[in-house]
Amino acid sequence: MRIARRLRFAALAGAAAALFASAGCTPAQSVFEAYCAKYAEVICNVQVDCECTQSEVLDECLFAQTEGCIDNVIYALETGNIAFDDAVADTCLDDMQSALGACDYEAEYPESCAGVFYGILDQGETCYDSDQCAEGLACNWDLNQCQPLAASGQSCEFVDCVEGVYCDWDTYLCVTPHPNGEDCTDGVPCAEGFYCDDYGTGTCVPPHAATEDCADYIPCVDGYYCDDTDYTCVPQKADGEPCLYSDECLSGDCDWDAEICISPEFCDLF
Repeated sequence: MRIARRLRFAALAGAAAALFASAGCTPAQSVFEAYCAKYAEVICNVQVDCECTQSEVLDECLFAQTEGCIDNVIYALETGNIAFDDAVADTCLDDMQSALGACDYEAEYPESCAGVFYGILDQGETCYDSDQCAEGLACNWDLNQCQPLAASGQSCEFVDCVEGVYCDWDTYLCVTPHPNGEDCTDGVPCAEGFYCDDYGTGTCVPPHAATEDCADYIPCVDGYYCDDTDYTCVPQKADGEPCLYSDECLSGDCDWDAEICISPEFCDLF
């Protein structure tokens, strides 16, 4: 960690003591340093244990992850009216370790981690960032006040929509993404796991299964890619097999010089 970063972090952590005390928290700088160090250890040890990072670059990984973590802490402190929950932070890190322990890179980011930093401003209080607002609220950037998140059918011109709905920037209304089989030519996205068949039916469709035709630019299911020689979904390739593009590889990384699939230097976790 650079000396300038250490000084900046120390000054911010000291200045934030009163802020967090108002939320019932009295974290010291060591709390943040311990949290960030443990966060880096969880991420980097999984990288090494799952053989997607060489042990000799462990120190590099620890440095990068610690820096990124501290950047997030600094952002929270600079924003103001955001509290840090060290108990939730411990739960978050334990849940991350459990989620990644089986080397499952499709694991969902633990819900518990959403509460590590949380806004403390109530509805109607002055805000400049939605992260400052309490749960269920967002910063209305016209009023600069914390207001309830907009539900489906409500205006999203100045406030975010609730989770699971989308702001239609043509109408400035929150809309529900289209399900499988529904028309998607109006610019509203399809529900998670489905894609708009822009060049065919104009409806939301699932990804293509093995051996199916994929010339319509709809992606293949996980573990397969669209072979551009005959435009069918074929299995992705293991490390060492020939490739031209990264989507051909199970690892998601093609060495363009050697033209073979390789393991990435760092796993793409969460």
